[in-house]
Amino acid sequence: MPTIRFMPMGIDVPAREGEKTIAQVAARLGIGINQPCGGFGTCGKCRVLVSGASSSLTEQEERMLTPGDIESGYRLACRCPVEDGLTVFIGITPAEGRGRGPGMTRQVRYGGTREPLFTSISFDLDIPSVRDKVSSFSEIAASAMGLSGDAIPIGLMDPLQRIFSGNKPGKAVISNRRLVALEAGDSFKPYGLAIDVGTTSLVLWLVDLEEGSAVDALSDLNPQVRFGADVLTRMSHITKKKDGLFELRDSLLSALNRMIGCIARRNGISPGQICAVTVAGNTCMEHIFAGVDPSSIGKSPFIPPYLAFPRLDAVVAGLEINPLAEVIMIPNISGYVGGDITAGIEASGMTKGSGVTLFVDIGTNSEIVLGNRDFLISCSAAAGPAFEGARISCGMRAAMGAIERVSVVDGWLSQGVIGGTEPAGICGSGIIDLVSEMQRQGLVDPSGKMSKGPFSDIDIHICVDERGMRHLVLAGSEDGSESNRLVFTQKDVREVQLAKGAIATGIQALLEMKGLQVDDLCRVVVGGAFGNFLNPVNAISIGVLPMVPIEKIEFMGNTSIIGAFHALVSREDHAFMEKLPGRVEYLELSTFEDFQARFLANLRLGPVLSRKE
Repeated sequence: MPTIRFMPMGIDVPAREGEKTIAQVAARLGIGINQPCGGFGTCGKCRVLVSGASSSLTEQEERMLTPGDIESGYRLACRCPVEDGLTVFIGITPAEGRGRGPGMTRQVRYGGTREPLFTSISFDLDIPSVRDKVSSFSEIAASAMGLSGDAIPIGLMDPLQRIFSGNKPGKAVISNRRLVALEAGDSFKPYGLAIDVGTTSLVLWLVDLEEGSAVDALSDLNPQVRFGADVLTRMSHITKKKDGLFELRDSLLSALNRMIGCIARRNGISPGQICAVTVAGNTCMEHIFAGVDPSSIGKSPFIPPYLAFPRLDAVVAGLEINPLAEVIMIPNISGYVGGDITAGIEASGMTKGSGVTLFVDIGTNSEIVLGNRDFLISCSAAAGPAFEGARISCGMRAAMGAIERVSVVDGWLSQGVIGGTEPAGICGSGIIDLVSEMQRQGLVDPSGKMSKGPFSDIDIHICVDERGMRHLVLAGSEDGSESNRLVFTQKDVREVQLAKGAIATGIQALLEMKGLQVDDLCRVVVGGAFGNFLNPVNAISIGVLPMVPIEKIEFMGNTSIIGAFHALVSREDHAFMEKLPGRVEYLELSTFEDFQARFLANLRLGPVLSRKE
């Protein structure tokens, strides 16, 4: 079989029988390649740089790739056939870094009173004599650690006997009065992982369990995007294909294990030192991670198999770390409001006071929660993946080369690009800026229709391609002769309208359910992958966020990973999250009065009114 080299990982992989394209081989390895069209060659998002290819371009590649792309050696991973000697260049994207280089520039420390779920202790063992009435090594060790005799797993008996025979002190990691790691000496340092399993992206935080701090981070594309951009298409894949659940779970675990190996090597530790894991994700993603069929969520009455999962050992969960490490999944609230929102509610602190908070997690599902210490009500807005770059012509995640800021300065289109490189696409925060500026400059009207605009002195205008499709050129020449040409089309505007319309309708529905107005909000907390980088004025101007004073808006970024981190280092926060789902009322938006009419009205670009209509 042909062998392919993937760079910059430097791994040589033989293709297996049935694997015909680069994307299929990459999927088996858990290498994230963006395929929101499901690998049918219709979106052009799986563009990769390839050397050593002798195959001819397919019809789809000739249509999707520019002349400059083809000259540079780009191919579509879902179309390019495997052949011996191929080298494919794919990068791993740092999490939270946005141009700062790999990982974290500083440790993230827990700010509350820390009582970790997982503790490490050093101990000495007294070697018994024949006169001592001792029945087993396990009882001696358990007594030294303050545990019961059955708390010593069989898998740790070998290191325990080595500690006895060497007459050395030992170090143990304990969870829930159960031993999960044991080493001779006192140099063993335990780590944990907080994991955010997103529909589009995966994020890991490496956590020093003894210090209670996150020391590094890593993110990558969720390779499941090749099966579809949202949870409905993935559940459909499970339903229609016999081994669909296995395919989805295998691709997810392959990616997570590759990322775990990468972050461990980067920090000079062994994966065996990782003794604890917390996982937060939407309800569907948590079920797939656990290997449980989530397809019941996709049909009325939308009931999931689990809200709260039992704890798993890492070996059962499929994570390549300490096999006895405990894996704790943050509990879900409903079929469409998951553990990521449970974690986000905790991270936001919205239950700590009487002031009403609106929490909006902007992502593929865009869940919304309204409440305070006395009540909590939630809904899922099903906004789609537009704000994560999917279904947008030149959309991409917030990674190196993404346009994250757009403004018009002195008649010129000004762009801020992550990493200061040439633009490779546009991410969620840039998309919101761009649509807001287009509306401000008269290039798109409130209905979303692109037009030439009234300003002749501005250096941006709407073009029309040979198919009659209106578009705005963000980079490259208008005639398409440059390989880095990026355009934002009329269809892209429509995708943004669908996303903001869903979010606005969800906000209005929750407020009406509680008899509140936008003016009653004390805080608006924004979560999601690009929350820290969102321009609030622009988000309000097109109606993504409600029209409140800017000082009421707080951007927290990835609240899912923050809450998962808190659960890992604080017993109190974890207990809070375990009880939280029972306190949250869930509103199924499709059952809300006049939902369809309200949604259609909210497709218009403009601020959400501050008072009830």
